[in-house]
Formats: sequence, C-alpha cells, structure tokens
Amino acid sequence: MAEALFQLGQKALVVNEKNEVLVVGQEALSRPGHTWYDLPGGRVDEGEDDLGIALARELQEELQVKAEVHDLLTMSLAPKHPKRKYDIILSVFHCSIIKGEPVPSGEITSFKWIPIDELHTMPDSRYNQEIVETFKRKLGL
Repeated sequence: MAEALFQLGQKALVVNEKNEVLVVGQEALSRPGHTWYDLPGGRVDEGEDDLGIALARELQEELQVKAEVHDLLTMSLAPKHPKRKYDIILSVFHCSIIKGEPVPSGEITSFKWIPIDELHTMPDSRYNQEIVETFKRKLGL
C-alpha cells in the first residue's frame, strides 16, 4: 500500500460574545515544558467522510463540548513538518459550542480565550494577519 501524500485536518474558530477566540494548549513535542497554542481540531479519521462531523468529534474528545459546525472559512496547505512524510490540507470552520463548557482532555492540557486580533501573534502561529482578516470579514467582525 502506498504512503499517503496528504491528510485532511480541520480546525474550529469558536468566537465568544466578546469576540475572543478559543485556543487550546498542548505540550510542544520539540520543546518539553513549553505549551503550544492553536485552534482546536485535528485530523479526519479513516472512514470519516464529513469534515463537519469529524470536527465536532474532535471538539467532543478534546474539550468535552457539543459543537455546531457552521461555514468553511478557509482551506490551506499546512507547512510540512520534518517528522511528517505527508502534507496536511487544513480547513478552518466557524463553530459554536451548543452544550457544555470547555474542559481539556487527552492531549489538550489547557485552553484560553484570546482577542481574535491576537491570533496571528501567538508563537508559532500558522494564522497570519491576512487569514485573521479573512476570518473577521466572513464573520462580520
């Protein structure tokens, strides 16, 4: 069987009433003791053919919340990591938490709400200012 050339991944842009974005933390594998923050989400599992359902599953697993997945905001090719043999095609969806409060679980060690304009300034952020402006425009912020 041939190795995969790419995998599908998805991230959730969850915005609260203060226009803050939910980000989740996990230990950075390359820097022990350092927490790396990103939008919640993950890869689409084998056999899953609906990105929205896969993303809702990831939010349930990572944060113990029930989420509603709304519009696709952007798709991009995530930079290849030296330890991966494949690229990740990354989709970002607007999502809402419809039941529960975030509780970190599994590989997620923490979470926090940050102003959407700070998303591109997080260390190692894959979301540049142009992407953040696209999010804001599509959400009417």
